[in-house]
Formats: sequence, structure tokens, C-alpha cells
Amino acid sequence: MSRLSRHGVTSKLVTLLSPHSAGVEAYRLLRTNLRYASVDKPLRSLAVTSALAEEGKSLTAANLAISAAQAGVRTLLVDADLRKPAVHKLFAVPGHTGLTAVLVGLQKMEDAIQPTQVDNLWLLVAGDKPPNPAEILQSESMASLHRRLTGEFDFVVYDCPPVLPAVEAVDIGALADGALVVVRAETTPKDAVQQALSQLAHGHVAMLGAVLNGVRAGSGYGYNYYSYGYGNA
Repeated sequence: MSRLSRHGVTSKLVTLLSPHSAGVEAYRLLRTNLRYASVDKPLRSLAVTSALAEEGKSLTAANLAISAAQAGVRTLLVDADLRKPAVHKLFAVPGHTGLTAVLVGLQKMEDAIQPTQVDNLWLLVAGDKPPNPAEILQSESMASLHRRLTGEFDFVVYDCPPVLPAVEAVDIGALADGALVVVRAETTPKDAVQQALSQLAHGHVAMLGAVLNGVRAGSGYGYNYYSYGYGNA
């Protein structure tokens, strides 16, 4: 279980609690690389996913969102993992109302979005777990909400469910301007990553890159960003 800091947020949000650490510099580099990843138009929305669960996608999405906000970008972090939401736990905020309630018409978007202690960063948590997460996230209501969110904020980061257990990850990725895949070093099976990439490509998701997470200390890497492609893995 993650420890909570005196600020209430989880101690794993290094971009907030350890602003001068090597991990923070890696997220800043990731933020900068993403800025140049979409050459045809500015990157306004990003889906962060993984092949399987427990790869570190939620932490990556949260730390990247904080890094963008710290750079002065009006950023919204959306918990689109309705099966196993984590954003409200990371930021120690109420999680009972959020995206689900907005999509089914029980709450207005502006009432569901929560401010954070980070300037320029807001949250839209997942809310109550629905019985049909795929249908909700594949709905026209989700597409319409996405258009509103990208109109209100400069950068929208979606914490998506993992690709292989949850089909809706591809749908959110297709809505966004691009997707980032988180891979846990020495843990994620190569065939699982390849299958996830194949599903994302089949769903016409624009792949922007991948994050290698969980590299052992002392290996000289830490958190890494590298170009999309597993041909030499």
C-alpha cells in the first residue's frame, strides 16, 4: 500500500513531492518528447495505458499530468479506468462521483471536475463502478464529453484500463490525439506487449511512444521514454 505524505497525496507522486529527483527529470523529458511527437497538430489529449494490469500506468499518467501543469499548461487528469480506478487514491480525494455520473447524466461536468493543490491541474475521477464500463466509454456521451474537455483544457490525460483485459482502452485511445504504453521492465511478457500494440493499431490509435517502468536502481536508466517499436526487443 502506498504511503500518504503530509500533503495527503501518495508518496509515489514524485513530480509533486520530490521536485529535484531523477524521476522528475525523466517525466519532464517525457513531457518534452511528447510535445514534439505530434508534428501535424498540438497534442491536446493523451491516453496512457498498458498491456496488462500493475504496470504503473496510473502513476505515469498522474506524474505526467503534474509535470505538464507545473509547466503552466492547463491540465485535466481523467480516470477512465472504470474497472479499477486509482486516481482518487493517488491524490487522496473523494472518488464516489466523477466520470461515470457525468456520462449517465447524474452530474454536470463542471461539478464533477475537482481542483488540486497543483496550479493548473484538475481531476475528473472515475466515480462509482458501473456494471457496463465498456458500453459507457464507447458511448456518444463519452465522445461528446471528450470534445468538451479538450475545449476547456489545454491538455487532457486519460488514465485508461490495460488493453488486453479491457476493450474500452482502445476506444479511449482512438478518441485521444495519441497513446502512450507503459511497460514494466523484466515483468511484462513480450507477446502481451505485441498483442496490445496490435489491438491499438487495429483500433486506429496513434501510438506516440512507450515508458519503460520499474528499472532497477543502479541500472543507469530510471524512468525511460523511447520511440515506439518493439522490433529489437
